[in-house]
Amino acid sequence: MHMAWSRVTNWLARVPPASEPVTVDEESLDELVWQARRDVEAARSYFESVSDPELVDYACYLLEAAQKRYSYLLRLIRSQES
Repeated sequence: MHMAWSRVTNWLARVPPASEPVTVDEESLDELVWQARRDVEAARSYFESVSDPELVDYACYLLEAAQKRYSYLLRLIRSQES
């Protein structure tokens, strides 16, 4: 699961502060969306593979975070299309 955590920290390092508007070129945004979708699928797979209660909590956190990122990126695409 170390790889997933490094992905999260790398992504967080690229996130601008809330006061700055987000601007991403279309090609990069498409790649971010596909990566986010893969992250959701990986988190869901991990969730389905664990049984220890503490790992289930962790898996829930990962899955929720991945889903929120994916939803955010989809909203960003929709706002740029308008």
